[in-house]
Amino acid sequence: MKLKVSKLAASLLYLGICTDSGRFRYKPTNGDTHRLVAKLYDLGVEPSKMFDMLYQSDGIYVKYQSHIVEQYQQTEHGVIYSFMDEKDYHKYGLTFDEVSKNVNVLGNIKGCPIWALFTRSPEGIIRVELRSKELNVQQIALKYGGGGHLHAAGVRLLPPNEWKKAQAMVHDLDLLANHQYEEN
Repeated sequence: MKLKVSKLAASLLYLGICTDSGRFRYKPTNGDTHRLVAKLYDLGVEPSKMFDMLYQSDGIYVKYQSHIVEQYQQTEHGVIYSFMDEKDYHKYGLTFDEVSKNVNVLGNIKGCPIWALFTRSPEGIIRVELRSKELNVQQIALKYGGGGHLHAAGVRLLPPNEWKKAQAMVHDLDLLANHQYEEN
C-alpha cells in the first residue's frame, strides 16, 4: 500500500504481534508472521529494548511468581494449576492488579497440555487465566461465562461458590486434557 511506517509505529506493531503470539510460540504464528516481522526489523525495531521493558521484574515480583510455581497442582491428565488468594500476594506487598496476569509462569512445565491460574480479588472475584499449546480452552471459558482465544482464554468467577466453580473448571480442564470433554 506504500504507506510510510515510522520506527515508533513499527515498534508498536512488533510489540503487539510479539505479545499476542506469546513471543511467536502460539498458533496461528507462521511464515507470514515472521516475514512481516522481518519488515518491521528493516524499519528499525529494537526488540531487546522492548523485551527488557516487558520481561524484567522487581525481585519481589519474581518471588511471587516463584510462589505460584511452588503452589501448583497437577491433575491426573497433566493440567497444571495454581490457586492464589489475597494472602498469597499481600504477603509480598503486591496488589491484585499486579498479580492476576501470571499464568505463563506455569506454562514451561514439560508435558503440560493446559495450565491455569486462579487468583482471587479483594472483592471475592476469581480471575481465571487458561492457556494451552494445542487444546481448545476457549470452550471451557465460554461454559463458565468467559471468553478469549482457542489457546488463551479467561473467566471471572463471581461469588457465591466461586471456589466450587473453580474446582469444577479444573475437572473440565482435566477431561479436556484427556480428550473426554463434551460441551454441555
